[in-house]
Amino acid sequence: RAILAELISAVGLQRFRFMDRLSNGDTDVCRCLASIARSIVIASQTEIKSGKLEGSERGLIDLLLKSATHPSIHVCGIAFEALIPIITTKSGLATQVLPIVQGKAIIPPSLIGISSQDECDVDYHEFERFREHLLVDILLHCYTSNRSYYLESCATAVEEFCSILSSPTPQTPYQLEAALFCLGAVSIDASKRALLVSASPAAQEAALKACNLRNDESLGIENIANDSRIHDEQLARTIHALYKGPSIATSSPLSLSQMCILIGKYAKWISQTPSDGVLEYSATLALKAFDQAATACQEKMQSFDDISISPFADAATALRNILSRSPHRFTTAEALSTLEKGWKSMYNSSLDDGLKISMEDRKALCTGITRVLAVLPQDQWISSLSHLSTPTIECIEVVTKRADELKGKVDSVILIPRIIERMSEEISVLAIAIRTFNHATIKSTSDATGNGSENPVRAVLHRVWPCINHIATTYCLYENISSSLSEFLLVAVSLSETHENVHLLTKICETAVTMIDTISNSVEPKAIEPILGFVKGVIDAFGHTADAVVKISSAGCANENKDARQVRDIVEQLTCRVFRQLPSNEDLMRSGAQVEVLPAIFSICSACIQICPFLFLTLSIESDDSQNTRLFLQSVNIAISSLKDKHIDVARTAMMFIKEVVLLSIRETDTSNQLQKTVSTECRNVISHLFDEIVATLILGACGNLPREALDPAATLLHCILKSSSVVEAESMLNQAMSQDCFRLGDHPRKVAMITIGKCTHGDKSLSLLMDLFDDMWTMHQTDDNGSGAAAGGDHLRLFTQKYGDK
Repeated sequence: RAILAELISAVGLQRFRFMDRLSNGDTDVCRCLASIARSIVIASQTEIKSGKLEGSERGLIDLLLKSATHPSIHVCGIAFEALIPIITTKSGLATQVLPIVQGKAIIPPSLIGISSQDECDVDYHEFERFREHLLVDILLHCYTSNRSYYLESCATAVEEFCSILSSPTPQTPYQLEAALFCLGAVSIDASKRALLVSASPAAQEAALKACNLRNDESLGIENIANDSRIHDEQLARTIHALYKGPSIATSSPLSLSQMCILIGKYAKWISQTPSDGVLEYSATLALKAFDQAATACQEKMQSFDDISISPFADAATALRNILSRSPHRFTTAEALSTLEKGWKSMYNSSLDDGLKISMEDRKALCTGITRVLAVLPQDQWISSLSHLSTPTIECIEVVTKRADELKGKVDSVILIPRIIERMSEEISVLAIAIRTFNHATIKSTSDATGNGSENPVRAVLHRVWPCINHIATTYCLYENISSSLSEFLLVAVSLSETHENVHLLTKICETAVTMIDTISNSVEPKAIEPILGFVKGVIDAFGHTADAVVKISSAGCANENKDARQVRDIVEQLTCRVFRQLPSNEDLMRSGAQVEVLPAIFSICSACIQICPFLFLTLSIESDDSQNTRLFLQSVNIAISSLKDKHIDVARTAMMFIKEVVLLSIRETDTSNQLQKTVSTECRNVISHLFDEIVATLILGACGNLPREALDPAATLLHCILKSSSVVEAESMLNQAMSQDCFRLGDHPRKVAMITIGKCTHGDKSLSLLMDLFDDMWTMHQTDDNGSGAAAGGDHLRLFTQKYGDK
């Protein structure tokens, strides 16, 4: 330790040389000295943090602090890397390091077109990476070692910069931007701590335990309560300062973006804080930023072509985060006007120009605005939802018309994909608006419709439906159009209540059938997959109604409910259409895009077995209703042939479907309901004679012939089959399956594996043990590096038999 102390002290003396070289502009020597200091600190950080060096490390730390002030990020970055591991609560370094880091967070003037004597040695993108990674890392360490000081320092800086109203310097907005960046860097932890100010004693106690465990501290509950109060006060102080002096933050696109990012990150605290005015001020700031980013800020952005920022997107995100949590705060006429103007501004540009914000941000903003509309008085719903949806509907109509005009033209190959992409995006946005509004107002809407009022969502559907129907007929072969239309149709289905809106459901499903037929007859069948998701959604929503109709008919009773019978016909037509578009030949089932749609097909089959088994068992592809054309029998055969498929999703969904069939075959054996018994018996008759083949396939898969991700579903299916069989039947099936040549671990491991499987299915062991067994069997059957195919042996076998022989 004495030698180490001498070395550290000697390196620390180099701080004088560092200052001399710094004054002479010798960056290379400064960088070398900083690197030496970093190596020493990293190697001896344990001794430095322990405090046992008796102060000999002070010179070394001083050298690092001086290095941290160097104008080159290549030098100061080295110092920050060295300081990070030694910034602790006991060291007190945070109060020395934080002001330096805050200064380094300021964007160099030369990178933003401001004349300066100091030229930055990196471009903006390099500086951004430096700030987003290294600076954020050291800021987090400064925060966790002295939280209260950190927030007070940042809040003071924001307050100071926002108060410079008379004669701000060109650099002031960027100094404010840096202070906001520092607050945003710790937002996850800081907002959680601030929220504890109004939390229950139990929540504060849990936070205290987590803090002490994470930081190896011994804080008391009073420390947490006081700290959370300080957090809340300082964050509120920041919001108040921005509200009172917004001109500095909005004077530059960079500071405007950073303010919006801060509001977005702290939105949860903003919506829950007990501090006066925070929510109102934040909402006002977000609205003003959104308005300015959509209008005046666009001209200023031309000066920042090389800088990847988007004030409009950041403002939209901040607004969305607050809108979603506190929609009532935005129901004033002024707020609604600003939201409408900002939303419409996104549609002002031509189709050839890029959108101002990403599609995901636009969807999120649409969700937030829709939630605001949902809390308005009911008599405003139709007009407000119409105002929101009109720009989107008009855009869909324009891009559709343009796509129609381009068909057959030379330049269509280049232009059509971009237009189709925009068409797809706008349909998705409209679907989200409808779904969000419907979910938020579903009870009130039902009551209003019952009183004779027009449903605002159906009014939007009625307006856009001709265009949607045209798109479905003309452009559904594009996969993104098929996906967005399926999403839209599924949202529309949620508006169709069985006994009141069967007409709407019929129109929706007719469109879906058109898409299925068009895609099935094309050479590009990949677009069928999204519409299959729609079919499953219809079964989830209306399968019970359809099944009830079949039950009544099977019992010989007349069903007087015309709407219910129509729903049955719709579900039957969709389900049969799905299976009719697949070839029956197994070789064709394995070709091309058919493999990609099999998971969706099996998901539909599982939904049918769970929700409408009576209907599913009676469906036939052809009108002759022969046994060979039954959908149920065909789907089971295809699923069994797919168990060993190398495509993970195909094998997994096939296993899940077969498991549902097995469960149905034993579900109603004790019931007095004759119809239920009939269904269970038919399932049992179809599936039971295939158990031997299924079990053999699953064991084969566990011996290295399945994708590893399919092992858990395989174990689950095996567990279900053996558990549904008698002990004698299960033992016979297992003996036959385990005798296959694929099991190459030897007789004793085979016996151990069989006993373990028996304990899991007819004993007291859980399914998780069977999953572990399959995983170990699979691992031990992997070929060696030479590809000889030899299974594991020696110690691996001994550990295997020991692990499962003791169970």
